[in-house]
Amino acid sequence: MTGKPKTGMISIRRREIAAATMLTLSLEGAVHALSDTEPRALALGQAYTALARGPEAVFWNPANLALGREPELKWEMLGAGLTLITENNSFSVRTYNEHFTDDTHRIGTAEKEKLLGDIPKGGLRFNSELVPFLSAGLPVNGGISFPLGNGIRAAVATNVAFGVEGEVPKDMFELMLFGNEFDRRYEIARWDGSSWLVGGVNFAGAKPWMPDRLAPHLSEFTVGGTLKISGGTYGEITRSDGGMISRIQGTDLEGIALVR
Repeated sequence: MTGKPKTGMISIRRREIAAATMLTLSLEGAVHALSDTEPRALALGQAYTALARGPEAVFWNPANLALGREPELKWEMLGAGLTLITENNSFSVRTYNEHFTDDTHRIGTAEKEKLLGDIPKGGLRFNSELVPFLSAGLPVNGGISFPLGNGIRAAVATNVAFGVEGEVPKDMFELMLFGNEFDRRYEIARWDGSSWLVGGVNFAGAKPWMPDRLAPHLSEFTVGGTLKISGGTYGEITRSDGGMISRIQGTDLEGIALVR
């Protein structure tokens, strides 16, 4: 739901302002979809509800489709891009800049121990999400907005996203940083993780509508909604165990992993 105030008209009563604010916030939370990782939205801290236009409005605020300055037809016909979001519970940008940006800097024992100390005992947890954008006539993570008549404007958009999360055993990093010790068991197969792939088709419609009580205060008021049809697949590691022991006469390896 979108409203545009008239210049100089700010005499709406407090109770009406509060009711309109609560309604807008409740609808705003309901229209967000999986494809909310547009670069412009991320750059604005995802404060994008009032700015989304055309097919983007399907995911953020479908009422924007019916704003007066919206083009009659918007078709994302040609383009390509990729959004990758990743996070972990151990290493930061500062860690990377301190240890891996200077080619002449050699990581010594103290630096290795500091890197290893940043990793919790349970291991390094990570979470990544990949959202591709591709348009060659038919857009992926994009769409088409168009008029339907009777003042209604509509849009159709698709969304596809892939994500993975998991935990890497701490012993793996100790092996990489310090090498292996003889007769010590390294737990390198206790992995924990899952992955998912989801896609969907979204249809949104919006129409200008001016309530009589708001007409003296607003120059524009629109309402809209989105219908989402989504599906996907999910898999996770239910059990993972195993390790490695190096001895003078050889190396013993064992491992087991169950995935569903």
